[in-house]
Parts: sequence; structure tokens; C-alpha cells
Amino acid sequence: MAVNKSWLTHCPTKEDEILFKQTLAESQEVFRVLTEIIDKKKTQNLKEREKEELYDNPNWALRQADLIGEARAYEKVLDLLRKSLTKD
Repeated sequence: MAVNKSWLTHCPTKEDEILFKQTLAESQEVFRVLTEIIDKKKTQNLKEREKEELYDNPNWALRQADLIGEARAYEKVLDLLRKSLTKD
């Protein structure tokens, strides 16, 4: 199983890396469910950004920046998860 190096930065030894890769391989169902949850949250985030009533808020720009940052964080996590999912 190919693993993104980000998953292994906490492993001090090669043995630890091997054990953690095994843990990742055994966690595929969790990755799939978490990917679905984050996809839904990302979709909700997009809907929130498009609400017209937000334009009436004097802090609209700050709210938009926050929502865009949230979406970016979701995408980074989704990218890591998708690269960790094995193909069935």
C-alpha cells in the first residue's frame, strides 16, 4: 500500500512505519466513511457561502474568508484520505 509521507512523520523507526501502514490498511472503511462525512460538510459549506442573506451582514467579507478557509481545509483532508484509500 502506497502511503502519503504525511502519515509517517510521527514514526521514529522503519518498524513503526510498517506497523502504522498496517493500521492504515486496516482502517479503509473508516477512511471511506470519513470521506463521505467531509464531502457532505464541504457541500454544506458551499451552500452557506452562496446564501444571499449573508450579503446584508457588514462582516460578509470576513465570513466568506472563514468559509473559504474551511473549504480549503476540508479539501486538504479529503486529498490525504483519497490518496490513502485502496482501490477495490
